Amino acid sequence: MKAMGRSTRTILFLFCAVLLSAVTLSAADAVIKGVVTDDTGKPVRGAVVKVSLGKITVNRYSQNDGSFAVTVPAGTYTVTVDAYSFGLARKQVDTSRGDTLSFKLSPGLELARMSGAELASMLPNDKDITAADYENVRECNRCHGFGFPMRHAGWKAKDWADFLPTMTKKRLGEFGGYGNGEQLTALSQSLEKVFGPTGIWGPDAQAPDPSKVLHADMKDGALKATVIEYTIPDAAMVHSAAVDQRSGIVWVDGYDNQSNMIGRFNPETAKFDEFKIPFDDARPHTGTVLRDGTFLTTLAGGKQHKMASVDKNGKLTIYDYEDKREATHTAKLDSTGNTAWITANDEIWAFDTASMKFRSSYKNPAPDTLLEGSQAAITARPNEKPSNGGYDVVSDSKGIVYFTSTSNGTVTRLDPKTGETKIYHTKEMRGIRGINVDAQDNIWWGDYWGHKLGHLDVKTGAIKEYTPPTAFASPYGIQIDMKRGYVWYGDTIGNQAVRFDPKTETFLEFPLPTRITSIRFSALDAEGRLWYSGYFTGKLGVIDPDGAIRPVMAKN
Repeated sequence: MKAMGRSTRTILFLFCAVLLSAVTLSAADAVIKGVVTDDTGKPVRGAVVKVSLGKITVNRYSQNDGSFAVTVPAGTYTVTVDAYSFGLARKQVDTSRGDTLSFKLSPGLELARMSGAELASMLPNDKDITAADYENVRECNRCHGFGFPMRHAGWKAKDWADFLPTMTKKRLGEFGGYGNGEQLTALSQSLEKVFGPTGIWGPDAQAPDPSKVLHADMKDGALKATVIEYTIPDAAMVHSAAVDQRSGIVWVDGYDNQSNMIGRFNPETAKFDEFKIPFDDARPHTGTVLRDGTFLTTLAGGKQHKMASVDKNGKLTIYDYEDKREATHTAKLDSTGNTAWITANDEIWAFDTASMKFRSSYKNPAPDTLLEGSQAAITARPNEKPSNGGYDVVSDSKGIVYFTSTSNGTVTRLDPKTGETKIYHTKEMRGIRGINVDAQDNIWWGDYWGHKLGHLDVKTGAIKEYTPPTAFASPYGIQIDMKRGYVWYGDTIGNQAVRFDPKTETFLEFPLPTRITSIRFSALDAEGRLWYSGYFTGKLGVIDPDGAIRPVMAKN
């Protein structure tokens, strides 16, 4: 174990901060009010109304009658309205005037402003775009959606073949690129069909017909929410967020080479602290908050260094695991607080939080054959065998560990006392990422490739998968609101956060205000608000479903 000197930079937002309480309006507060209609005067509901306050934005949704109200400190702001199938509208407002804003939107569905899920619903569209082409370009939705390849509209297959093997080099080193071979050739040819000079989404592509797109309208219960986003200093790609339930402090993982840090955010002061990892290619991925407030996170870059932590005093520590070559991926604290469970490729590791040392490891079992319906089986090349790589992990109140495999579409149960394992899979389980456990010790997961929210009743062994309103939704990290019973997940490709009520089996989808946020592992605070990070935006966001959260001016 190696202790490092504190390497931190503190940034205090001078623009404004967020005070996490539903207090009455102060004399300095103002309410920006208005109405959103289409060009015929009909109300537009569910539009995102964004009020920009420097590097912070406060966002609300227009109501059934098209009205909106956003509480901000008195001042002058830019207000932007963004609604599905309409063009953007923007105005400046001085709150001292007390004006009621009127936005009249013109029809206009732009490819670049659609979510990856909406775009996926349009493929395959005709005889030229085959099912095989669709599966190839769907690889873009594995990480970032179709918005990124649209930036290269007009490229031919050779351009894609030259680019794909090195596309992650600047941000993530050699990780994630597509090498040579048949896969690269097939993907490049399919990308030309879709985004090439004459592709359906090429540079001369026509605006899509909204009737051809599967788009889910917001439900009334989501319209009252408030969403606030902060720009994280120096951050480019922020993979995950975690919340200290006692203090309310929010932690983030700066994943790419540019960020390469652990971030700490105090919501009451809007102060960011950044703790730089003292070596390259660390890739902090997904961490957990220990009982004493220390943040412990994985280092997906692998090599010798496996974990990093920052304690409440800002001390950064790096942890090695001798004779282990695997890179770490996600970490979750168990119910006792004594053990953090960690996925490390084909192993599960136990980390003792008292001694802050690795205690034991367990091998992940691999299925004997490619499982029916799994992502591995659907995309398999000749003679390919199942992998045994783990993704996310959780333990229940009895100490039983569960972890996921994205390629195999499996949930595996591990009894640490005996080492016995059991694999859960149905043909409907395609590719699973996040996992969590509820108050009854039942298991929930995000079937990313299967576009479902999954559930395991541990007493009966019954498995059920729920279909979200958004077609091609991609559930990622799972959070359980133990007080209220809700299940939350980030819909990476649908660009939204989603709350599921197990009692009524209903979904509430909250569209995110920034395009291609690529939400992944999020976290709930003690008040039931969801904190999320933007993998491609470098932002930290919070969703208050009840709309009570509001901004105030920060003190110098």
